[in-house]
Amino acid sequence: MEVVSIRPSATRRESLHREGETSTENAFGGPTEAIDLYLACPDGECELEAWVAAAAGRLDTLVALDAVREQYWGTEDLLHRMQEVLEWGADGKARPYENGGLVGITADARRLDAWGHYALRLALGAESESRRWLARNEAQLFRARVRGAARGDALAALLRSLLSTTAAAATTHRDTVERVPLEQVPPGLYRTLRSDGYALIRAALHDQGEVGTGNLESGIIPAYRLPFERALRFLAPSRTAYLQDGYAYLPEPALCALLEEAMERHVATATERLHRQLSGDDLAADAQLAPLVTYLQQQLADAFRQRQRRENIVGSGSRGRRHPGAAGDPLHLDQLDEALPCMPLCMQQLLRQLRQTGHLRHGARLQLGLFLKGAGFTLEESLEFWRRALQVNSNGMRIAPGAFEREYAYGIRYNYGLEGKRKDFPPFSCAKILEMRPGHGEVHGCPYRELSADALRQELLANGGALTAAAAAADVEDIVQTATAAGQPQHACGKCFQAITRTAGPESTSVASATDADAATRTFVTQHPNDYLLQARAALLPSPPSDASP
Repeated sequence: MEVVSIRPSATRRESLHREGETSTENAFGGPTEAIDLYLACPDGECELEAWVAAAAGRLDTLVALDAVREQYWGTEDLLHRMQEVLEWGADGKARPYENGGLVGITADARRLDAWGHYALRLALGAESESRRWLARNEAQLFRARVRGAARGDALAALLRSLLSTTAAAATTHRDTVERVPLEQVPPGLYRTLRSDGYALIRAALHDQGEVGTGNLESGIIPAYRLPFERALRFLAPSRTAYLQDGYAYLPEPALCALLEEAMERHVATATERLHRQLSGDDLAADAQLAPLVTYLQQQLADAFRQRQRRENIVGSGSRGRRHPGAAGDPLHLDQLDEALPCMPLCMQQLLRQLRQTGHLRHGARLQLGLFLKGAGFTLEESLEFWRRALQVNSNGMRIAPGAFEREYAYGIRYNYGLEGKRKDFPPFSCAKILEMRPGHGEVHGCPYRELSADALRQELLANGGALTAAAAAADVEDIVQTATAAGQPQHACGKCFQAITRTAGPESTSVASATDADAATRTFVTQHPNDYLLQARAALLPSPPSDASP
């Protein structure tokens, strides 16, 4: 087993270790045992395979967090969804390091976590785009960890440590960040939070089961004080914090936002500094680092391509056509039956219901219609599809000649941006579908969330695409248990994809030998039905013959 020694040279040590800060409170450069600020790269030795696995696993987590941020940005569910990613991991497995175990984690595990972080700095810091991506998503990871493990004075200590890494720290002594005792909180802060500052605390109040701001004076949301110049974003253009005697008074959620910003600046600055002092030749000549760096760069490039593909498929403005450059061919009406086994279970269920009953209620028509539009159906194909498929109305009466044009065609044209507000609606993501809870007699939504274990098992066997041919009974039971017992519908959908295609998921790339053993156990977490369809078609349907001459 090959062992790598991680002891930065003088140049790397100057780059990887923090510069000019005060003494650290623990061996990992952070003021609490639970949170690592990555101010210094720890020395030590580990197996090369373990290091590669740590770096690859961390990259998978950052990619998953990036997807969650994209879907839930600006909603109250963002932090909850991020925490779910950390607790279960991008591979669908429980992760005790994140799942409430930060404080009690061993020093070896924390050291390996830090080495995974610094491996990403080495691999992704050369290009400005990947460097910004790394800094932004490391800050997201940091924010989620802080939310689960740090409160009160620990938050203030974390921010003080991060502020001390900035250039401004050398020119000012106004770096006081402290929690304010309840009896010393200015009443003006409560007035501010009940008006312009309410947006800062709405999610925190919701988490605590509060329906209003009547209990603010009891200290349900801690307050902090710091120099006003450190909190300008909360003072202008609108004042969402309270200003008094040159200090800004902030609620805890605002302090967490400042922590995230400070962490993003710290990672971006430190990574850029590292690559200014290292050359590409240094990394290319290192027999141990070069394969790791190349692999991580390829993994991130694959993630970028998958996101671009998803944007090409689901972005607005398509009017039923894919954007130029999208991978895969558009799906057309005459290819629908051929593509049916490649569709996710939610869409197969809707199509089966439509063909059996000749009717779908509005929510189901919207979910299926936008999916087919995103898959490639033109407006004319959508109109023809629904004209053939819809046989009865909501009262069970057959649709009379001409009634389709009056009752249904307008809605289809509306979805393509040709009626009403002329907004070109994109297909629903998994996040949106999970929010669409069906009522009595309705069949839309996510079957992995809505169906009982027995009903889901029957649905999988009836509509699981190639599942019945490709998967053993154990695969079906694993999918059912993931959806019902574990409560992870998107993981269950990903396991269905894997059982059908027998791959590690879309955009799966052969990992270095260090992680080959784990590739088969990785779970693709479905994010969008159209992405599922695209990847399943690529995996299951034969490729067209090449026109290239031999």
